[in-house]
Amino acid sequence: DVRYYGQWMRDEAEKRIGHLYPKIDVTAEMTKERPDLKPYVGKQLTVIAWLWARTVKSPNPAFAKVDVPLASTFMLSTKPGKEAYVEPVIEGGSYRFTVKVGKPKDTEAAGNGTKYSQGSFRCLISNAPIKYEYIDSEANAGRLGRRLMAVVAEGDRRRLYLPPTEKEESLALAAHPDWKPEIPCRGTWASNAQGRRYGFRTFGDYFTARQLVALTTFSDLVNEARDLAKRHALAAGLSGDGRSLAAGGVGAAAYADALATYLAIAVDKAVDYNSTICRWISGGETLRNTFGRQAIPMTWDYCESNTLASATGSFDSGLRQVARTLELVVAGTTGYASQFDAQSIAVSDRVVSTDPPYYDNIGYADLSDFFYVWLRRALKPIFPDLFATLAVPKTEELVAESYCHGTKERAEDFFLKGMTQA
Repeated sequence: DVRYYGQWMRDEAEKRIGHLYPKIDVTAEMTKERPDLKPYVGKQLTVIAWLWARTVKSPNPAFAKVDVPLASTFMLSTKPGKEAYVEPVIEGGSYRFTVKVGKPKDTEAAGNGTKYSQGSFRCLISNAPIKYEYIDSEANAGRLGRRLMAVVAEGDRRRLYLPPTEKEESLALAAHPDWKPEIPCRGTWASNAQGRRYGFRTFGDYFTARQLVALTTFSDLVNEARDLAKRHALAAGLSGDGRSLAAGGVGAAAYADALATYLAIAVDKAVDYNSTICRWISGGETLRNTFGRQAIPMTWDYCESNTLASATGSFDSGLRQVARTLELVVAGTTGYASQFDAQSIAVSDRVVSTDPPYYDNIGYADLSDFFYVWLRRALKPIFPDLFATLAVPKTEELVAESYCHGTKERAEDFFLKGMTQA
C-alpha cells in the first residue's frame, strides 16, 4: 500500500513540477567533442543530478566583478575506465566549464579544483588567493553565488557527465517556492554546525529554490494521499470509525493516517538527500547525504539531485527504503511508544531507550529541526499534539551549550544538575 500511494504521489508531483526536471536531448552536434555520446543521439536522457560550485567575487581588483568558483575538486568520476572531470576554460576576463572523459593530464590539479588548503581557495582567473576570512565576510553579506559545473545523466548502465548549459542554469532559477522553513539555525558552526556563518540563518537557507519547491510539493501531497487512501478504504468496506491514528482509531481514518505517516518519513528521507550540503562522490558516482555525521558541515561544491528520478536522492529512493523496512516488520504484534523527560518521570515494567547527552558536543534538538520542520508540514493534521511547537523543544535538553545559557559556567551547571536529577 505504501508503494502504491507513494507512486501516486510521485506521478502527481511530476504533473506539477516536472517542468523543473526536463530530460536532455542528445544531438549530433554534442558528439563532435564527445564521441562517447554517439550511441545516445536522438534519445532523451534522464538527469540524475546537477553539480554546482559556490562562488564569490574575485578578490583581485582587476576581476572584482567576476564570480569565481569555490570548487574543492573538478573530478566527476574516478572509477577506473570511467574517469571524467570538469575542465575550466578561461576566456579573457571570464570562464566557462566543459566536461572531459578519461584521465586528466594533471590528476592532482583536477582533484584539487580551486582549493589551496582547508577553507582557502584561489581565483580561477588570476590565481589570487581567496582567504577564509574573505569568504566568510562575503557569505555573511549575502554575496555567495553559485555556478553550474556539470550535469549527471542516466546512460546505459553508467553515468554520463555533460557540460552545463544556460538552459539548465535558468531552469534552476525559474523555481519560485511559496514556502520555506524559517526556523532559525541556532548555535555555532564549530560546535553543532548550525552556523550563522556562510549565510545559513534559517533552515530554509540550506536548500535551493528548486529543492524547496520539490520538497513542499511532496510534503503537501502526503495529506492528499491520505485523503485518497481513506476513500479507497471506505470503498473497500473498512470500518468508518472516524477516530484518527493518534486517538487510537482502527478504521479507515486510522489506516489512512498510518499510510500518510510512512509516506512523510519517505519525504523526510528525501530531505536528507536534497540540500546544498550534499556532495557528489566521484569514487562511487553517487551523492552523499546531508548528515554523514551529527553535524552540518559546509560544502563548497554541492550536488542537487532529481527528486523525480529513481536514483539516490529521489523521493522514490526513500520510498523504497521505507517499504523494504515495513516488509520486514513482524505483523500481528502490538506496541506502544511514549516520550518522557528523564529528569521528571519514573517508569517500571517497560523497556527504556535513551541516548546519554554528550555535554556540548552534539546538540540533537538543534539538528533535529532540519527534519522536524518538514515532518510538521506533512503530519501536523494527524499528530497535532506532537507537532504543536514550531520547532523541536529545547529548553529541557541536557546539553552544555553556552549560547543557550549565556556563559560556559552556567551551561555546565545546568548540565550537571540535570544529569544528577535524571
